[in-house]
Amino acid sequence: TSRAQIQMSSAPAWVGSSHSYVVGDFVTSSAVQYYCIVAHSSGTFATDLAAGKWVAQNIYEVPTPYAVADVPNLRFEQSADTLYIFHNSYQQQTLVRNGDSSWTMAAFIPTDGPFLNENIDISSTLASTGLTGTVTLNAAKSIFNVNQVGGLWKLSHYIPGQDFSGAYSGTGTSTSISCFTTWRIISHGTWTGAFQIEKSIDNGSTWTMLRKFSSTNDFNANTFGTEDPTIDTVPFLIRINVTALSSGTLNVDLSSDPFYQDGIVRITAYTSVTQVTATVLQEIGLTSSTWTWSEGAWSNYRGYPGHGRFHQDRLCQSGSTHDPDTNWLSRSGNYTSYGVFNPVQDSDAIDIPLPSRQLNSINGLISFAQLICFTSGGSWTVQSTSGNTLTPMSSYQQPEEYYGSEGIEPVVIGREVIYVLTHGKQIRNISFNLYYNGFLGSEVSILSRHLFANKKVVDMAYQQFPDSVVWMLMDDGSLVGLTYLREQEVVAFHRHDTNGTILSITCIPGADYDEIWITVQRQNGIFVELLEQRLDTDPLNAFFVDSGLSYSGAPATVFTGLNHLIGQTVSILADGFVEPPQVVANDGSITLSESSSVVQVGLQYLSDLETLNVEVANQLGTIQGNLVKIPNATFRLVNSRGGWVGPAELDEEGNSYLHEDFIPQRSDLTPPPLFTGDYRVEIGGGFEAGGRVFYRQYDPLPVTIGAIFHELETGGLAP
Repeated sequence: TSRAQIQMSSAPAWVGSSHSYVVGDFVTSSAVQYYCIVAHSSGTFATDLAAGKWVAQNIYEVPTPYAVADVPNLRFEQSADTLYIFHNSYQQQTLVRNGDSSWTMAAFIPTDGPFLNENIDISSTLASTGLTGTVTLNAAKSIFNVNQVGGLWKLSHYIPGQDFSGAYSGTGTSTSISCFTTWRIISHGTWTGAFQIEKSIDNGSTWTMLRKFSSTNDFNANTFGTEDPTIDTVPFLIRINVTALSSGTLNVDLSSDPFYQDGIVRITAYTSVTQVTATVLQEIGLTSSTWTWSEGAWSNYRGYPGHGRFHQDRLCQSGSTHDPDTNWLSRSGNYTSYGVFNPVQDSDAIDIPLPSRQLNSINGLISFAQLICFTSGGSWTVQSTSGNTLTPMSSYQQPEEYYGSEGIEPVVIGREVIYVLTHGKQIRNISFNLYYNGFLGSEVSILSRHLFANKKVVDMAYQQFPDSVVWMLMDDGSLVGLTYLREQEVVAFHRHDTNGTILSITCIPGADYDEIWITVQRQNGIFVELLEQRLDTDPLNAFFVDSGLSYSGAPATVFTGLNHLIGQTVSILADGFVEPPQVVANDGSITLSESSSVVQVGLQYLSDLETLNVEVANQLGTIQGNLVKIPNATFRLVNSRGGWVGPAELDEEGNSYLHEDFIPQRSDLTPPPLFTGDYRVEIGGGFEAGGRVFYRQYDPLPVTIGAIFHELETGGLAP
C-alpha cells in the first residue's frame, strides 16, 4: 500500500507455557517482532528461535498452501474485499482483507455441491450406518479412493408417503409423520372445537402452527399445504393438535406425499475401496442401501476448478482436472452454495458442460450479457433461452469461434476481449457482431509476429489509463506492449527489454494513473518495481532509467542506497544534466563531480524507433525496389530532449551510423528545457534500398515523437 510493502506495526507479546502458535502468527520478544514459520507449542523462546520456528520479520505476510511452482497457474476473481483463488490441484481459497495488516486466508468449502452425474449402475449400492453425526459408508463395489477425503457425497432415498388416522373426543396431539413439501388433511364427523396442523424442524422438540380449523357442527376440512423447499431443505415432521373439542367426535386423516430425501456427507477418513468414514452435513433418509448416489465434483481425487468469474450474481467456477469443459454456477446471490432444490428453482445452482466434439479445457472466462468461455479448442457462450437471465431450465451453450486459446487470463477493453491463441504466439480479439448475431474476432498481431518469434506469452495485464496498453510477459523475461485504441484504429505493438528477467506483471489503480508493477530477477536479487508514468514537463524530474531511485533534497555529491545496483553501470541525471555513466560502488554509492539536489539514478535502457521502407506512388506504380535517399527529416516532438539519428543503426561495415542531434541550447546554470514543436535534422547516408530513418535515445531523457516527415531523393533501381 502507498507503493511500499505492508509492515506489521505491532504484535502481541510472546506467550510461553505451551501456548499454540501456527504459521503466520506474529509476536514480540525483547522489542523484536518475529514471524512463525513452523507450527508449535511454545517452550522457551530462545530454544524455539534456535530451532527455526521463528524468524525476525516486520513485513506483513500471509501463509498460503501453494508451492512456488504453482504460482504462475493461480487464477483470481474479486468481490469487494474478498479475493477468490483457483488452481486445479488445490481446494479453492479466499483471501479476505479486514485491514491493511489484517488478512485471512481460508479454504472455500461448499457444503451442498456440486456433484457429478448420478450413479446408473443398480448393482453399485451405498449404505450408511446412521442418519446424522459420524457415519460409515459401505459400498457394494470399489468406488472409494484415499484422495476423496474432504470431498462430498450424496445419497438419495425414496421415502414413501406417510399417513395417520385418528378419532378424537377431547383435546390431544397425534403421532407425527415425515413430510418434505406437501401434506393433506381430511376431517369427518359432526363436532364443535378446533384443531391445527403443526410442523417441527428439530425432530419434535418445538412446533409451529401451519393451519388452524374450527367447527360448530358445521365444517370439515379437506385441503392440503405445500412448504417452500428453499426454506426447508430437509424433511420435517407434521402432526395434528386438537386444541379444543366441546362436543361430537373429530375424525381426521393426515397424510404426506412421497419424496426423495438427499443426504449429504463429507468424507473424513478412508478405510478401503468399499468403506469410508464421513460426517453428515444434510440428514440421510434411510440406512438401507441405495444405488442413487452421486460423488462430489471437487476433491483431491477429481481436482478443483482452475478458473472463476462472477456472472449474473453467481460465482461461476470452471475447468477441473476431471471435468475440464464444465462450468459450475452457484445459486443466485449465494456464492458458497452449489445445491439444487427439489423441485428445481430458478435461483438454483447450474452445471453447464460444453458439448464440444473434443475434450477442450476451459482456460478463461469473461462476463458480458453472455458468459464467454475460452477453451483450448475455441470460444463458447453460455446464454439463456428466455431473455438474458440464466436459470437451470433455460441455459444453453453455443460455439462462437474455433480458435483455441492459451491458458492465460484474457483482458477486457470496453466491449472487446483480447486473448492469446494456442501456442502463445498470436493475439486475437473477439466482440459481439450485430450482423452475425454472435461473437466474432480477428488476429491483431498479424503485422507484429516477429515480436513473438522463438518466445511465447505467459501472462497479460491491462493498463487502461493513460495509454490503453495491454502488457504481455514473454517466457524469456521481456515485455511486449500493445497500445490498443480500436475506435481510433490504433493497434501498435512495442517491445521492452531490461537488464534482467521479468517474472510477473500486474496492474493496480494508482492515484493519478493505472500502475504497472513487475517482479524482476536482476544481478543482485529479485525486486518489485513500478513502471513510472513517462511524461513530465519539468526537465529535473525526468525519470528515464530502469530499476532506478530518485533523490530530492539538500545538494550533495555522494548518494547512497543503491545496494540493489552494486557493481552495475548506471545512468545519471543530476539537476537536469546527463552525467557520465559510472559503476555503483560496493557500499551502494555513487559520487558526482558537482553537488546536485535532484538526481535520478538507474540502469540505462535504449529507446529505438525505425521507420518502414518509404512508399510513394509514382508513374511506375511504386517506389519500392528503387534506391532512395532521405537527406533530411522533420521530427514533430512533444516535451523532448536528446537523441541520435541516422539512416540505420549500423553501416555496411558494422559501424554506428548514428549521430547526436536534438540538443537545444545548453546552459551551465540551468538544464535545457524540454522541446515541443517541429525539428528538422540531417539524416546522412547515401542512396540505399528501402529508405529508412533510425532514432535512438541513449540518455535518461524523455522523447515523444508524434510524426516524421521525409525529404526524399530517388536514384536508380537496386541491383
